[in-house]
Order: sequence, then C-alpha cells, then structure tokens
Amino acid sequence: MSISDLTRAVVRASMAEHDEYGAEAFCAEYGFEMWCDYVVVDREHQYGIQALAAAAHAFLPGHVPLTPAEVADVGAVKKRLTDLEFTVRVPRLPDGDKFRSVS
Repeated sequence: MSISDLTRAVVRASMAEHDEYGAEAFCAEYGFEMWCDYVVVDREHQYGIQALAAAAHAFLPGHVPLTPAEVADVGAVKKRLTDLEFTVRVPRLPDGDKFRSVS
C-alpha cells in the first residue's frame, strides 16, 4: 500500500468525491487539515495533494485510504501526481479566504 499504486482514474474518482463532499468535509473524512502546501489544479478547482492521494488509494480494488503518515512525504506525493500528468502547484487564495484548499 503506497502512493505508487495510484492511477489517474482513482485520483479523478477522489476529485469527484471531494467535489461532492466539499473541501472541509472531505479533509475531515480522511484526517487532514484544510491547510496544504500544494494542490492539484483541475477545472479551476484546487485539491490538497495529501488528502487527495490518501482518499484515491481507497478507490483501488481491495484497498483502504492511506493515513496522513503514509502521505507525509509531500515531495513523493507531488512527484506521483505530476507523473500522472496532474498540474501541481502552490495553492492560490481567493480574495478574503483564509484557507488554502478550496472547492
């Protein structure tokens, strides 16, 4: 069980779940804070990379979500998502928003 198991399809499924739950509920569901150092950007949405990767792992057959400790290496998570051809960057804050991860 590791981030190397992730596929583009399961990351997309995790994004859809994030959109359905909203950023705050999604992060809470998987044990993450709203604050994040890097996000995947897709269709003007931002997704915190660690929560996204942890949740995506549960979409693999027979797997469970990764724990925050299992995705603690931000560089490795960033590399895997970049390898899967996602755009990863520093989050952009909307005007007046105090959180970095927004949906």
